[in-house]
Amino acid sequence: MLCSNVRLLMILLLSAPYDGIAIIVEIKVADTYAQLNKKAESALDQIEQKQYDAELKLEGYHEFIKYGISFYKKLCKVLCI
Repeated sequence: MLCSNVRLLMILLLSAPYDGIAIIVEIKVADTYAQLNKKAESALDQIEQKQYDAELKLEGYHEFIKYGISFYKKLCKVLCI
């Protein structure tokens, strides 16, 4: 359950280790419509800066799909690298 005051969230989806695929999703909430793109970019930057994939690489994961998602009311912006 998410509370209305939650400002960010990270989700990690993993395949079986021998498949080596991991999906990393960082979610942020924008305060205005104009911030949607900036917050999605910030989410992707956070994935890279905090090296969310580093430990997964040690576990044998080698393919990473990274999503930065931001929400403003019922709208969202999704970026992927």
